[in-house]
Amino acid sequence: MDREMFVVGFVKKELAKLISHVNSQSINKGYKMLANKGCLALCLTLNGKTFNFIGGHLAAFENKIAKGEYNRYMDRNKMMSEVIHEAKINPLQTYFKGLECDTIADYSIMAGDFNYRMLVPDNGKDSEKISCDTFAEMLKTDNFKQYLKEWN
Repeated sequence: MDREMFVVGFVKKELAKLISHVNSQSINKGYKMLANKGCLALCLTLNGKTFNFIGGHLAAFENKIAKGEYNRYMDRNKMMSEVIHEAKINPLQTYFKGLECDTIADYSIMAGDFNYRMLVPDNGKDSEKISCDTFAEMLKTDNFKQYLKEWN
């Protein structure tokens, strides 16, 4: 049982009677069994519609960057894919084995620090790294934007 992470869901009183099938899960992605990285997943049905809420903090892979083994954003995408695959929060997954929680749900909302990066130009002056002049250049190196471009 993970004691390092937990999830709490709040709903308006008038919606409480419309909620059913509430499930949650902690998905550890930290080093060995350390729960410093990973996601918390919550699934609920509201008025017949299924919602997934997945919040997390994924690894930044600084060690791979330092060794030159880093593959832009693929490590983060792989970890996010593992989280979605490991999340067994939807009751229908019992009947539809192999389907991931986001496939079955009507809505999936993901939020958190997934540690996508931008390469910041190093001009030796920290105060000038993020300025109007450099922001457009930095945006070109945004891992997540690159990912979206390739998959759209």
